[in-house]
Amino acid sequence: MMSQIAIAAGLAWFLGQHLLGHQLPFFAAVAAIICLGLSFGQRISRVVQVAVGVFVGVFVGDLFVALVGTGAWQISLVVFVAMSIAIWVGAKILMVNQAGIQAATVVTLFPNPDEGVSRWLDALLGCAIALVFA
Repeated sequence: MMSQIAIAAGLAWFLGQHLLGHQLPFFAAVAAIICLGLSFGQRISRVVQVAVGVFVGVFVGDLFVALVGTGAWQISLVVFVAMSIAIWVGAKILMVNQAGIQAATVVTLFPNPDEGVSRWLDALLGCAIALVFA
């Protein structure tokens, strides 16, 4: 099972670089890892939750970076808002966590709002690879 996850993560990274042309398709590999997880049950459900959670987190993170920049209070606020939106739409725990994690990741590690679509495409690619392996 771990080798399946490792191969999926590597394939997602490779395809992110060569198919999408992204230099660092971080979200592709991470999405594949999270979607597959260490259990076989609920993989398709996890793919949907991760895809939507990443979309919410990246969207909110990019919006906040564009409007208020980065910093400690911005991280707190962006995590709160992203997780609140996920809860508001009836998300399960994985989607809520992904929204918060991805928003914080965007604000701290990738604070370039022009790359939001690229990040989400990377995550969708990782989710698609996970579906193939599921």
